[in-house]
Amino acid sequence: MNNDPLVKKTAPNWKKSEQNDPDEALKFKRMRAELVAADYWSARSIARWSKLNVEETYKKLKELRAKDPTIPKKPVYPPTLLADPNRPKPPKSFSYHLLYP
Repeated sequence: MNNDPLVKKTAPNWKKSEQNDPDEALKFKRMRAELVAADYWSARSIARWSKLNVEETYKKLKELRAKDPTIPKKPVYPPTLLADPNRPKPPKSFSYHLLYP
């Protein structure tokens, strides 16, 4: 690819890359905390999980909560300033062809 004359070499456009969304980060932080509170695994191991693994395990926890009343219920979180509907959200999608036009 380095010697390919058909590909024009350009600098990456970092403005189009995926940015950290504070709402999503807070959501996953709370999911991880609930999994630790329900004694699924240790906080150290859950911190290394991918987002997909956290989401799948959290779905299992929700199903288990419906069946078993001994599992800790979902806590009521106070409303946050992050959930402001007027705040613009960063782009969700990301692909390298956007960085290298």
